Formats: sequence, C-alpha cells, structure tokens
Amino acid sequence: MTDTPRATPDPARRSGPKLARHLSRCVPCRGSLDALAAQANVLAVLGELPPRADGRRETLVERTLRVTADEGREVLADYLYHLARACLEVAVSGQSRTRDPVLHPSPGVARCTSMVRKLEARGSLGKQDPQGNQLLNAVDGPGSIKQAEASLEVLKSLEGPSARARFLSARCAMFREDHGRAIAILTPMLELTVPGWLWLGIRWHLMCALLRSGRAAEALHVGQQALKSRPDDHTLLYNLATAHATLGDVRKFDQVVGLFAATPSVAGGQDWPSIIALDAEWFAARTHRDKEQIVRAFAHHGGAR
Repeated sequence: MTDTPRATPDPARRSGPKLARHLSRCVPCRGSLDALAAQANVLAVLGELPPRADGRRETLVERTLRVTADEGREVLADYLYHLARACLEVAVSGQSRTRDPVLHPSPGVARCTSMVRKLEARGSLGKQDPQGNQLLNAVDGPGSIKQAEASLEVLKSLEGPSARARFLSARCAMFREDHGRAIAILTPMLELTVPGWLWLGIRWHLMCALLRSGRAAEALHVGQQALKSRPDDHTLLYNLATAHATLGDVRKFDQVVGLFAATPSVAGGQDWPSIIALDAEWFAARTHRDKEQIVRAFAHHGGAR
C-alpha cells in the first residue's frame, strides 16, 4: 500500500476563525488594529521618499537627521562668527591707534562675547570637547588675531567661503597690515547682495584698506558710490573726509565735514568725539587748520556729540 502524501495544515487557516472570534470580543486589539490601519500612509513614508532636487534618495528618518544636523551647523556657525569677531575687535582694542576709525573698538565686543557664552550655557560647546574648549577660552583671554583666525578657520569648515567669512578674512588681513589681500577680498564683494550691516562693512573696510595703501582716489570713488545709498552714515562720511584730506582737497573736505556734523548721531554707534580728538592733529596738518578748528567743525550741528 502506497502512502499518499498529506499537505501540511496551514496554521493561519486553523487559527483564522479563533482570531476572528477573539477580535469580535477584544476592544483593545480592535483599537490597535484600527490605529495601525489609520497610520498606514505614515508608516509607508518611513521608507524611501521621492528623490531630492539633486537626485539623491533618502528615507524620512535620514531626511530628519540631515535637516537637524544642518540646523545645528548653522547655529554653531553663527556663534563661531561672533566669537571670531569678538576676538578680532578685542585684539584691535589693544593695537596702537592708527588712521583707521572703523577698526576702533565698538560696543559689538560685549554682544559677541555674550552670544558665545550662550553657546556654552546650551552645552553646544562642551568642556570635554578640546576644540570647543579652546574656542571658549579665546574669549576669556586678552583676545588676539590668532584666536580670531582660529575661529574663522572652523567657521569656514562649516559653511565654506561665505560672505561673512570672507569679510572677516579681510579684517584679519588688515590687522596684519596686508592691505593688498584685504582689497583683493573686498573688491569683488561690492557686487554681492548682502544684509545691510555687511554691505556697509565691506565699503568701510575697503575704503580704509585703499587709504592705507596710498590709493585715496579709489577710496573716494567707493565712498561716493556708497553714499548714494546711505547718505546718513557717519563712517562713510568720515572716511570720505579722510580721503579728501589725503588728496589735499580742502574745499571738498569742508563740505563732507559739514554733512557729517549735520547728520544726527545714532545711539550705540562709534564714540566719534574720542576718535575725532585723536585724529584732529592729522586732519589739521593736511588742511592747514588747528586742532580746535577741526573738532569744532565736526561737532558743529551736533552730529559728533
């Protein structure tokens, strides 16, 4: 007698009726299945999402991690920028006074340092991180160009040659008296569309670099073009006065000083009375006036008060 092979019973077929009877009576199980059914679309997108603009494919989890990492890099880059700027401005404050009002210490030092401290408080730069610890210590010290440049290099590694990183590179070059390099960095940046504070900063520093390189006529052109958009900016006017004095054009110097004096002061801006007092002798020698006349001319209508 030949044995007839028998099919192996399907457990699902045997358990199906029992499961159906159980679900008809079990409220928690029915609720769980209903919830899973409702979330079917959400569960599906945990797989691969539609391709990105660059053709790459990623899952929802991968995209979430990437976006979170990008946001974290942006926050860190912001603080590194302020740290580099703070170190640079503190370093400049220890430098001897030069013909360069825009590099005079400003209230921005305290704000930059405060932002770096917020980063430390949030734990974004932990003490256990050697690089983070080094960056935080830079603010605690007297401030130096090396510390500013070290912070700037980390900033570049995070966001590449961004406009603000290039601007800080130019400022570091000016501190090191490499005005040719600063001019080479800043001149192409005149064509960029950037925030207002950076738009002005590029022109302030380019004018100074040109003046310090003996290129007063070029500095004058940069300032005159910028003044069309910002006729009320004291630093542009002051640098234009410096350019006219350098070129020996006393009539134009007097005109620009009159505009400077007639322009209302901005709260929290440069300490113009102190700067003018330091520069008065330089202006006097080139315009054949005495120091008191220079100080009175700049302050006539209260613009420098």
